[in-house]
Amino acid sequence: MLALGILAVINYNLAFHHSIAYTITLLIAGIFHLSFKYQLNKNNLPKRFN
Repeated sequence: MLALGILAVINYNLAFHHSIAYTITLLIAGIFHLSFKYQLNKNNLPKRFN
């Protein structure tokens, strides 16, 4: 999550030319991606160890 925040700040300053809309979109997409990966790994862990 920290890396996602740092990436958003860097993109806000360098790539998106201080556009807060793109920065918020990046953060929302990143949060959804991280939560999806967490749920996927959470469901697959018991299958791997049984």
